[in-house]
Amino acid sequence: TLQAGRRELCEYLNAELGKIKGVRPPEVPDGDVHSWHLYKVRLYPEQLGITDVHVKRFRWAVQMALQAEGCDLFEWHNMPVPSQKVFLNKEAYGKGCPWDCHLADPKWKDYQYNPFNYPVCVDMFDRSFCIKPIYPPNDTKLMALYVEAFRKVFDNLDEVIEFSKTIEFPT
Repeated sequence: TLQAGRRELCEYLNAELGKIKGVRPPEVPDGDVHSWHLYKVRLYPEQLGITDVHVKRFRWAVQMALQAEGCDLFEWHNMPVPSQKVFLNKEAYGKGCPWDCHLADPKWKDYQYNPFNYPVCVDMFDRSFCIKPIYPPNDTKLMALYVEAFRKVFDNLDEVIEFSKTIEFPT
């Protein structure tokens, strides 16, 4: 089945990427079965002794290097849900609802959403990106090429770190 194929590819990636210091593949708790809608990798430069580059800048540099090697990658989300415009602007259903309408709980009227109230979530977004495509008709040959690209990038981290210092953050 399609799901079994995804599982096989992701288990391969978990086993191989898990061998690369500073890379954390997704974890599946014992006894659980993952649907593998997405395959999100997290990077931990501090495990490599890299502490002078912000983790997000490091992730962007690694991501760009992997893309230059032919890896198809993307960011799924990049901010906590409460930092989305619907919450920041408090405009969901019109007429102020649910924050400031006749049905609203008064305690929410003056509530201010701040994405930095969710530091674990922000950290996860700063560290992670997704690999695609992780489903048949792709096979372990393609996944092996992804692993090879990760190894190449992580074997050349000095260049990646230098490159990371040139990246312009979007404003």
